[in-house]
Amino acid sequence: LTSISEGFPFAVLEAMASGRPVVATDVGGIREALGEAGVLVAPRSPGELARACLTLLSEPGRRRTIGDAGRRRVLALFTAERSLDKYRALYGRLAEPPSAERTRLVLLPRTVAVPEPSDLVLVGEEVS
Repeated sequence: LTSISEGFPFAVLEAMASGRPVVATDVGGIREALGEAGVLVAPRSPGELARACLTLLSEPGRRRTIGDAGRRRVLALFTAERSLDKYRALYGRLAEPPSAERTRLVLLPRTVAVPEPSDLVLVGEEVS
């Protein structure tokens, strides 16, 4: 997969599920999906991509090893059943009565817009 940007790489998972070795660019969620079961190259590096592909083409044993590892990874981490189990467990925990531990957890956005001090106005203060 030769993306320069990628969300979650379903094409990579499909190739892995079929036992095919994957050479992909290191962008977005590809590293997370691929783990050690494939070859990552820098984005926008066609020479590095070509070398990785040629290496796999010339090494059938390595191709097979990577393909088998990818299939095992998909079956262990990315099945519909596993996703459903994770969601069920999450919703089950959320449906439980709050515990002391859970009441301390607060979800915040990754970025929060903080106003400049000059933009703050005290209640009752006139804005000019």
